[in-house]
Amino acid sequence: MDYFSVDLFYNFVFAFLASVCRVIALIIYENQSEPYMDEIFHVSQARQYCNGNFSHWDPMITTLPGLYLASIGSLKPIDVLFDVKTCGNLYWLRCINLIFCLATLYIISIIVVKLQKQNEIISSWHTSLLALNITTFPVLFFFNFLYYTDAGSTFFVLLSYYFHLSNVHSLAACMGAVSIIFRQTNVVWVVFLFWLTLIPVLNGQRRVIGRNLNGSKYELEFTSDPVSNIKLILKNIIHTNMKFMLALVEDFVDHLFPYCIVIIAFLIFLWFNNGIVVGAKLDHEASFHCSQLLYFFAFSFFFFLPLISVSNTLSDFLKHIKKRTTFIVASVIAITTIIHYTTMSHKYLLADNRHYIFYIWKNVFQKHWCIRYLLAPVYLFAMYSLWRLFKSINVLWKFGFICCLAAALVPASLIELRYFIIPFLFLRLNVPYSQSYFKILVEFMFYNVINACTLTIFVKKTFKWPDSDEIQRFMF
Repeated sequence: MDYFSVDLFYNFVFAFLASVCRVIALIIYENQSEPYMDEIFHVSQARQYCNGNFSHWDPMITTLPGLYLASIGSLKPIDVLFDVKTCGNLYWLRCINLIFCLATLYIISIIVVKLQKQNEIISSWHTSLLALNITTFPVLFFFNFLYYTDAGSTFFVLLSYYFHLSNVHSLAACMGAVSIIFRQTNVVWVVFLFWLTLIPVLNGQRRVIGRNLNGSKYELEFTSDPVSNIKLILKNIIHTNMKFMLALVEDFVDHLFPYCIVIIAFLIFLWFNNGIVVGAKLDHEASFHCSQLLYFFAFSFFFFLPLISVSNTLSDFLKHIKKRTTFIVASVIAITTIIHYTTMSHKYLLADNRHYIFYIWKNVFQKHWCIRYLLAPVYLFAMYSLWRLFKSINVLWKFGFICCLAAALVPASLIELRYFIIPFLFLRLNVPYSQSYFKILVEFMFYNVINACTLTIFVKKTFKWPDSDEIQRFMF
């Protein structure tokens, strides 16, 4: 099964998701027909664009205008063709993210097929349900129903990843550039794709082929040892091996140059913009927030629970402690040091009681000064569980992912669960696939019980602040 255009089960999954999303979107609009939270800024800006005012910019918006451009590109033609007013209408603006949601289902489906092309026994039922699970990942799924940038940002990052897997690197870089227009930090995932493109060379899985100065074919074949390959590259460069240099340049242009263009263009943007955000710069200054990595590992462990055999993992972890006590103690000390020196609470964190993270921080981290330190073994177990789950994944893949994860999260002083969406999806897509239908079904139920709870709470569990008559709602 290569694509899903004629796959009956995928069509059923697509229709099911589309129907459920439409019902949820209508319910949310009926209960929240005015822009909510960050929608206030996004909707106002989109309406300016819909009215043709491209010179206006709300200084509170931190991201580039990808979402608004996608909105007018989709809704303006409908307005012109059918003489209606959809561009600027809150319901229709939110529907843009529903389109991204359904498109994401398709992209995830074909990514799963790409990643599993050597696994001939994987069924369309298994693949389609897996794609549905990933698409309904709770933090991502929730924001499909509000006018936020997450749905579009995620879609274009995944589309870029698909083209990378298809070895169409120019399109991968282009889609990566589009994703940056939705959220600037997506440049990190363009760098990640650049790194993934290098891995086959470093692993000896791809030969560097070029032409000599006389036009004859030249071929350099690497070994399976990445360190030896790096030494070979450096040796040829140092000794100015012209044949090698020509072959390397040709390979570079074909595979890596498109990513380099995007990365260099982004660096130029950083220079002229004097920072990564385009608005509210004083509230989003870069920090050294290494604790973000610990939060991400705990977050990922929680959402991987359906795939992790906790009892077996805990048993192995305890055995590991006995065998490598010194390493474990050193790891706990390192984690405790990170907690002590890099734990920070952004002024927005405890200023807004509408986010779940507010209550986690208030009722756990601020309950007693020692709790954050007592969580060190929990973080270590979460990291061990993830290491065990991804044990068979290429070490260079894991190295690149950790570096890019750190680049994406550590500079952010504000703890936002939305920042974890894309790195989590990269992990989830690359989990070594089990043929256990039971685990996939458990994951489906786990995710969608959370979805049902969070969406019900958003709609039903409202409150008001003492100094305001506006209805407030709880959300991620």
